[in-house]
Amino acid sequence: MTRVDLNEPQLLDSLPVGSRAHVQFIKALESLREQAASDAEKDLYDGIISGKRSARDLLSSPEFCQLAERGIEQSQRRMSAMDDEARLEYQRAAEREADRFLEPFDDSSN
Repeated sequence: MTRVDLNEPQLLDSLPVGSRAHVQFIKALESLREQAASDAEKDLYDGIISGKRSARDLLSSPEFCQLAERGIEQSQRRMSAMDDEARLEYQRAAEREADRFLEPFDDSSN
């Protein structure tokens, strides 16, 4: 169960602390940290989660940029394999989820 501490640092100005987006961002950083190949990468994710480093530091990380590029390529392949109807439903589902991102995080709705 994920607990939200409203005293956590604000990681991005556009993600209110305690919002679904804030929680998802932390979960993503924690997942990336678990997969990190080096201590420097782990320190980067830890620093961002703790508020000691900026999320913008990700963009200067070659490891993160390579990971992001692979993820984009995988997503593009998946989207290309979908028919128009499936692609439209996927887009609608993504829009519904995005609309909820600024709502307060509710652990019971996962």
